[in-house]
Amino acid sequence: MKYLIKGKLYDPIKVGDKGDWYEGEPDKTCGDCGRKYGEIHMESCDVERCPACGRQMLSCDCGPIYNVEDDIDEQTLEELKIKQQKEQLRYEAVVEYDRNAPNGNIFAILDKARSTLEKQQRLSDYNEMWQRVQNAENYNAALSIIDEYVLLLDMTKPKAQM
Repeated sequence: MKYLIKGKLYDPIKVGDKGDWYEGEPDKTCGDCGRKYGEIHMESCDVERCPACGRQMLSCDCGPIYNVEDDIDEQTLEELKIKQQKEQLRYEAVVEYDRNAPNGNIFAILDKARSTLEKQQRLSDYNEMWQRVQNAENYNAALSIIDEYVLLLDMTKPKAQM
């Protein structure tokens, strides 16, 4: 088995491998999943390291990670890479909403949009908008979607300019 991470295949970091919490300790078993030295950690093990970034697999920022069997054919692998790339774009868009967005946190903007639509008794429009925003590829695309439902002029300005 391998992991598909950001379009590349990686061997899992096994219990005791270089980078593992139990590196070089052949008499140890994983304290979370119970796997023995040389075995692959169980899925969702809290201790397993990501082979791409070295951080804890459950909380790393590598996006969607797929388990891939060693005997996967090229066509299936390519299809999986395309699927992962689409998921990665959605993942990065959500992460970017909180980190580098030019006008702030998209969730704060969504909250203001919800309040506006609620006052206008248009909550069904909000639900539709929310679904579309979840599939937006980036921050600006999300803003454009929100702008179709409500006027964003005052919502996206930093407080000092309002």
